[in-house]
Amino acid sequence: MTGDKAYLSFKMYTKITIYEYYSNVIIYWGDGNMSSRLKYKYTTGPISVSENIDNIRVLLLNNGSKEHFAKVKILNLDQTPKTQVFSELFTICPDSETKTEFIPSFNAFEVQVLTDSPHVYIWVGGRSGNENLVGNTVLHKELISF
Repeated sequence: MTGDKAYLSFKMYTKITIYEYYSNVIIYWGDGNMSSRLKYKYTTGPISVSENIDNIRVLLLNNGSKEHFAKVKILNLDQTPKTQVFSELFTICPDSETKTEFIPSFNAFEVQVLTDSPHVYIWVGGRSGNENLVGNTVLHKELISF
């Protein structure tokens, strides 16, 4: 590095993801295949919605000292085969949480969370307004690894 200029040279590789960190900024080159990094996979299993449910909340907590990633999928179980109705990838800073909410229009659902670290903890809850619904709340220790 000369002064405030950085000179970078690199080759593009297929099927390889390269991350370089500069002052809390990630510079990314590669094929974008995040799925191979998300090796910790959890599911709620099937959940039958409560009568007054108006949203499904998924809370992700990163108890690690590094930034981690988590992909949340919500599946509608009313149809055969089950269909994915929501999918989003989240970046979670160290010692922090992030959450998402989804408004369901079905009678049964499953939430799957794929993450790159065992330090990411998950809470899933069916909610009515600001209240968690009994039987629609799943703690991290109740999730099933797959």
